[in-house]
Amino acid sequence: MEKDAFLYISVSDFRYIIYGDLATYVQRGQPYYSLSNETNTIKYYYNGQELTDLRIPSSVTSIGNYAFAYCRDLKNMTLPSGVTSIGGHAFKCCSSLTSVTLPSSLTSIGYEAFEMCGFKTLILPSSLTEIGQGAFANCIRLKSLTLSPSLTSIGIRAFNGCANLRTLTIPSGLTSIDSLKKYDFEFQKSEPIFVAPSMESVYVGWQIPIPAGDFFKGCDISKCTLYVPLGTKQAYAETEVWRDYEEIKEYDVSGVDKVDNNSETMEVSRYSLDGQRLASPTKG
Repeated sequence: MEKDAFLYISVSDFRYIIYGDLATYVQRGQPYYSLSNETNTIKYYYNGQELTDLRIPSSVTSIGNYAFAYCRDLKNMTLPSGVTSIGGHAFKCCSSLTSVTLPSSLTSIGYEAFEMCGFKTLILPSSLTEIGQGAFANCIRLKSLTLSPSLTSIGIRAFNGCANLRTLTIPSGLTSIDSLKKYDFEFQKSEPIFVAPSMESVYVGWQIPIPAGDFFKGCDISKCTLYVPLGTKQAYAETEVWRDYEEIKEYDVSGVDKVDNNSETMEVSRYSLDGQRLASPTKG
């Protein structure tokens, strides 16, 4: 099919049947299309069954554009550890998708890839370097967000409309935030990364405050609490932008040397240091 094959279609029941190899389809994606009604659902079928639980084959290294867009019945999804990129609109409007584990191999998330999805303890893997415009826009159930320390680019409107986003954690490995916002060349203007009116808490790990620029332009930080490392409160209170928070509190971080060992402990699950659940022991 050519580009725009489904442009401006007007249907109430759209069934997309995946033939052949699932891994090939996932990486190829599908042509651009625009639904006449954003509330419509596309039902995806593979081997005669509707896809509500999706386990992507381990051979897949990328997710194509529009791969599962508007699949509102998709509830569970497992991404294999080898995926490095997620294409634009790949899971747009998957409103029943309440949780997602992004693999530690992931480096880029495309334009509006997860817009209007239904998940709430989004943790971005440490490998992630790029988040596209509107990637997580209008995820109205999202309450907590942890950014990746490797980010070099966050598109505008990446988290716009996340009305219930209350807690933002920025790792100390992220050495610059004022330069992350991209310019919107389509509309010739600059827009914020976040529009999160419910933001309550922001956690940072820098011992010395870094320039924030207009990173928090879409948030009312005058009503937020800023949590900073022990002994740095005064420095943040004297630094532009950071001093505009309603309250600044210090927190202490305990080390792994304080964990007790118990011979009766039974392993339940494994996680990497950046919070990603692992299926098996992984080096590092």
